[in-house]
Formats: sequence, C-alpha cells, structure tokens
Amino acid sequence: MEEKKATIVFERESHFYGSLISIKVLLDGKEVAKLADGEKAKIETTIGKHQVAFDLWSGDGKEEIEIKEENPNIKVTFKLKIGLITTKPKIVSITNL
Repeated sequence: MEEKKATIVFERESHFYGSLISIKVLLDGKEVAKLADGEKAKIETTIGKHQVAFDLWSGDGKEEIEIKEENPNIKVTFKLKIGLITTKPKIVSITNL
C-alpha cells in the first residue's frame, strides 16, 4: 500500500536577536533544512506522526506533530527563544495550508 503524501513548510520567524545563527531542522531524525532568520523550507513527507527537532549549539527543541489525511499540508513556524541560561528553538504555531 502506498503512503499518502503530505507537505510541511518550516518557517523561521524573523527577529533581530539570533539572526546570524542558522538552525538545523530535523524530521524523524534526518536533517531536512538549515534555516537562517526569516527563511522557509518546503519538505515532502507522509501522513501520520512525525518527530520534529531543531539542532542548535546551545540546545535543541523536540516535538511530535501529526499530519492528518484531511489536512495534509501544514506550516510549522518556529523562533529562537532567548533565555537567561540557554537559547533554543521553539515551535510557535502549526497551521493548515
């Protein structure tokens, strides 16, 4: 049986702080993009649950997302969250396209 196709658009919010730092985007453990401030990447994948992770020298963020058959195209917006001790990427929204 063929897996149903889906699309994820990863979009990094544009901010003054951390703008020179590129962040690696991993989908199910595989690097699929490296995004600088304000950049986007369109990734083809399948319907179902996926592990999304962001790799940055000071920390990483991991989250499970689910792409449903009724909404196979989504946008994951993330930003670089600046903290007192660490700076790490964080998903701010997941929307249907």
